Order: sequence, then C-alpha cells, then structure tokens
Amino acid sequence: MIFNLSFFFFIGAQLQAQHDHGDSEKSERHIENTTVKNESTTAIIDGYLQIKNGLAADDMAEAAKGGTFLLAAFSKFDKSKLTKSQREEYIEIVEN
Repeated sequence: MIFNLSFFFFIGAQLQAQHDHGDSEKSERHIENTTVKNESTTAIIDGYLQIKNGLAADDMAEAAKGGTFLLAAFSKFDKSKLTKSQREEYIEIVEN
C-alpha cells in the first residue's frame, strides 16, 4: 500500500485555512509551514511514518503495527470537511 503523504499535508493545510483572501483572480496559493499539529491528519501521518520507519529498520513487526494504526486512523478520519475533489482523491487513496 503506497500513500501520497503530500495529499495529507494538503488536506491539513486546507482544513486549517479559516480565512478568505478575497482575491478570486489569483490562482497562486500560499501555504505556510507550521509546527501546529492538525488533529484531523496527525494519526494518519503518524501511522504512515511508523510503517516507513519499520520498513527502513527492517522491522516487520513495527511496520505491521503501523499498518494497523494507519487503518484505524483512516476509519476515524472525518471526510465531511473535505471538498468534493478532495473526498474523491481520499477515497481513491484509501481503496488502493
């Protein structure tokens, strides 16, 4: 199972955006780096990292724990805050 981690960072940035810039003609998007955790995606990213670190360390038990954690995180993720296109991409990732 391969995950597009940038998608989760994108979703996190979208969920944290609470203001409108009022410039509908501007197509450029500015996403700021932050150290604030987004609770809606933290569990998914943590599970992904646990799998990655387990595989990098050749520790299959740790990678398997990460997989279990990741599946649970996906099942708890609140998709209602996603736009239609984000929801479609999310579903595609989960199904793969």
